[in-house]
Amino acid sequence: IITMGNSREVAKSKGGEIIHEKCMPLGIVMDERICDGYYYAKALSVFTNFLSHNQSTNVTDIEVLDNSVLDEYAPIEYIGLLREGITPYACQKFNIEYSYRRKRIIIPQKLWSTGQIIGINARTTIDGYEQFGINKYSFTKGYNKSINLYGLWENYKSIQKKGYCCVFESEKTVLKRYSQFDETAVALSGKFISEEQKRILIGLNVDIVICMDNDVSIEEVYSLCEKFYRVRNVYFIKDTEGKLGKKDSPTDICNDVYEELFKNKIKYTDELHIEYLKLLSKEK
Repeated sequence: IITMGNSREVAKSKGGEIIHEKCMPLGIVMDERICDGYYYAKALSVFTNFLSHNQSTNVTDIEVLDNSVLDEYAPIEYIGLLREGITPYACQKFNIEYSYRRKRIIIPQKLWSTGQIIGINARTTIDGYEQFGINKYSFTKGYNKSINLYGLWENYKSIQKKGYCCVFESEKTVLKRYSQFDETAVALSGKFISEEQKRILIGLNVDIVICMDNDVSIEEVYSLCEKFYRVRNVYFIKDTEGKLGKKDSPTDICNDVYEELFKNKIKYTDELHIEYLKLLSKEK
């Protein structure tokens, strides 16, 4: 239990001078009747991290964009999305549009808690874009993807009803799962889970299923599971039968195979936690 008192002025010596700085007194009570030592250590570790990185993410500074930002784009389905298994229904639900001028698919980023547009991810449709020095994805300048989870605004009610949340890397996977009437997916827009994304996921109070692309190592998958270990039930999907390509997402195959992978998802247990710790010790 951590209690905070009222801020006060405290005399300190700096550079040979006495100055007064504001401080906030903290009282930390440890009682084994509340929880065991592991949870105390975990809680204090998280709290220390917050104090050390208190300027890293300020969710109150989010810039909200007006919906008119989408007016310059065409609300039509790009044929390439259809070929990837993304239905017009899903595109309409997530307000997917297309820019003829930029040759990019426009993916609005909606704040998970309000549905307001806080950024845009523009995905190129130019073949061989690497050869021309073109980025595959282009986010709105200033958009901080680490404070949001793509698809959570649209899928929140279904996630609560189903009791689990599937965490993928890219927005495309959310659209593909929605096209299969699966409304439990969210995307990180990357391979890492930030502290704010972790907080959001824990706050859902549901089981967490980590669904990374096939090129993510098992050690990296374990490290993601560690963020929820002993806090929420956490599972992960891993292709052990060679059904996925080297860089495939679990959604890049037919729905029947994905459903099989999901059915055989692996729970992150104490044994796997110990295995992860052994992997870390080998690195050292």
